[in-house]
Amino acid sequence: MKELMSIRATQTTYRVIIVCLSVALIVITLGSIYYANETIQAGKRNIYVKTDNNNIQEYILTDINNSAGILMKSQVDEIMKLIYQHIPDSDNMNKQLNRAVSLSDVSVVRVIDALKENDYYTSLLNQNFYSQLLTDSILVGNKDGKNIFEYYGKLKMTRGNNSYFRQIVSKGTMEYMGSISETNQRGTLIRDLKIVQDNPIE
Repeated sequence: MKELMSIRATQTTYRVIIVCLSVALIVITLGSIYYANETIQAGKRNIYVKTDNNNIQEYILTDINNSAGILMKSQVDEIMKLIYQHIPDSDNMNKQLNRAVSLSDVSVVRVIDALKENDYYTSLLNQNFYSQLLTDSILVGNKDGKNIFEYYGKLKMTRGNNSYFRQIVSKGTMEYMGSISETNQRGTLIRDLKIVQDNPIE
């Protein structure tokens, strides 16, 4: 009789242990699923953009639908700086201009050619100017099914202790290509770029 009671007690103990382990396993599984889901949702709110100085900038979105606008602004900012912001070094200058062309349609080639005709790049090289494009604002939107942008900034040209400023305004459109590449990691293409204003600031 005592042996039977002992066997039953042992079985009861095992059942309790099995139930406790099962409950613990369910809790851990549900917790893992919840944590994984929260991590995924947080990841959707984070966008990482490579800046012009090769640093990675993290953006945390309050509106996930606004992610396209952030990527669009970063692309516009990059291409404008590739066109205008230079050191007096021909190799570096050509490298930047070639990259600008790879991120755009023929409109950027026309903008670069116009600046060449006005001796912009030659003046930077021959007169040892350093140019820096300071972005004031970038407006993005959608019109007639096209992603449009307007860029506003100031071009600072420095030689020695002297600095000169120009007001730069441009506009254009952007197309999403649906894929990325080594040269275009955002998968977007600048189109119809026009320089609306490029005037000295007194």
